[in-house]
Amino acid sequence: MKIISSISSTISTIFIQNPISIESATLAHKIIFGLYVLSLIFTLILTVWLWKASNKAQDAVMTDAEVKITAAKAEASKATEGIKKAELKIAEINFLAEEAKENAAKAKYETEKITKENIELRSNLEKSIADAAIEKQKLAKTQIEVSDARRKQVEAEILLEQMKDRMRPRSLSLQQRTRLIEIISNFPKDIVPKSGIHMQVNIGDSEAMSFASQIKSVIENSGLNVYGMENATVPTIPKGLIMLVQNGENAPPYAAAFQRAFTDIGIHVQGIEVPDYGKDEVVLFIGSK
Repeated sequence: MKIISSISSTISTIFIQNPISIESATLAHKIIFGLYVLSLIFTLILTVWLWKASNKAQDAVMTDAEVKITAAKAEASKATEGIKKAELKIAEINFLAEEAKENAAKAKYETEKITKENIELRSNLEKSIADAAIEKQKLAKTQIEVSDARRKQVEAEILLEQMKDRMRPRSLSLQQRTRLIEIISNFPKDIVPKSGIHMQVNIGDSEAMSFASQIKSVIENSGLNVYGMENATVPTIPKGLIMLVQNGENAPPYAAAFQRAFTDIGIHVQGIEVPDYGKDEVVLFIGSK
C-alpha cells in the first residue's frame, strides 16, 4: 500500500509540475485507480495467505497441544492408576498392620497366660518335688523299717528253725541208710576186727539212745557186729558223733573209714584222742544233739 501511494504521489507531482490535457489526466487517473485496485487485491491475497498461514500455525500448535494434552492425560491416568494402586496397597498395609496389631495383642495375652500358667506349674512342681522328697524320706524310713523287720523275721525264723532242729530228734533218712550200708558193706573184710565196732552212748539221753540204735541197725545190716552200747566212759560228754582213739596218727584204719562213710552222708564225725585207750581200741561215741 505504501508503494502504491508513493507511485500515485509521484505521478501527481509530475502532472502538477507538467500540466497536461484532460484526456491525459483521465488516463493517469485510471492508471492510479487500477494500481490502487491492484494494491487492494494484493493486500487481500496477502491477508488471506497470512490468515491461512496463521491457521496452519494455530492448527500445528493445537495439534501439538492436543498431543501433549493427550500424553499428559495418559500420564495423569497412569499417575491416577498408580495413586489408586498405592492407596489400595496402603489400605492393605493398614489392614495387615491392624491384623498384626491384633495378633500381637493376642500373642501378648497368650504369653502372659502361659507365663502365669508356667509360674503356677513351677510352684506346683516345686511343691511336688518337696512333697516327693518328704515321701522319699518316709519311704526310705519305711524301707529301713521293713528291712529291719525282715531281718528280724529271718533271724526269728532261723532261731525258730534252730529251736525246732534242737527239739527234732536226729534220724537217718532212707537215702542215708541205703548209702551208709552200701559204703560199709564194701569195707575190706580184714579192716574191721571180728568182734565188730565198739559203740558208747549217754544212756541218760533218750534222743542219743534212739539215734545210736539207728546207727547200730545200719552197721549190723552192713554185715558187721556192734557191741557195747554202754554208757559213756569219758568225763565230759561231747555233742555229736565222736571217734575215740588213743592216737589219731596211729589209729586203726577202720576208724578213718567210718569217719569218711559218715561224712559221705552228711554227718560229721569228730576225732578225739584218749591216751588211756589201748593202741587198737576204737569207740564210736554217740553224744547229745
